[in-house]
Amino acid sequence: MFQVDENDQVIGAITKAQANSHPEVFHREVRVILFDEKRRILIQRRSPNKKVYPGVWAEPCQGHVSYGLSYEETAHKELQEELGFDTSLKLIEKTLIKFPNETHFAAWFVGWYRGEKIKPEPAEVADYKFVDCQELAQLAPQMIPSSWAKLWELQCSSAASASALV
Repeated sequence: MFQVDENDQVIGAITKAQANSHPEVFHREVRVILFDEKRRILIQRRSPNKKVYPGVWAEPCQGHVSYGLSYEETAHKELQEELGFDTSLKLIEKTLIKFPNETHFAAWFVGWYRGEKIKPEPAEVADYKFVDCQELAQLAPQMIPSSWAKLWELQCSSAASASALV
């Protein structure tokens, strides 16, 4: 994986274990958000075997940026690995996220789900479903906080417009 500085400039390579256990070491991740034709958002329940946030609901896929790959290449790779399909994606923003055990830049991508067959990878995904604002609000206590906040912003805030994003 890439190790980056506070400006997201590459300064070296690190292992996933280092990235996930040292908050002073910055790295890169991607987050992919998908809307369906009803403007619902696809979410996934992370596998109970995941080391970080096992069994909680989150955006449909996320992952570390492997050394040598771009944010966009990683977003497509993670979508294919975790859900078994790919679609057009658009980068909407990059944010710095700090957890007690890690710090990373998250590149947020959005796209449209157009009926592709979803084939979840069991090691990554325990369940998935499309949710509207009401369901998303009910799931808030069961979600990764940064994931829930971004999903709410994109789907439920009055300023959000899915069609303008993708």
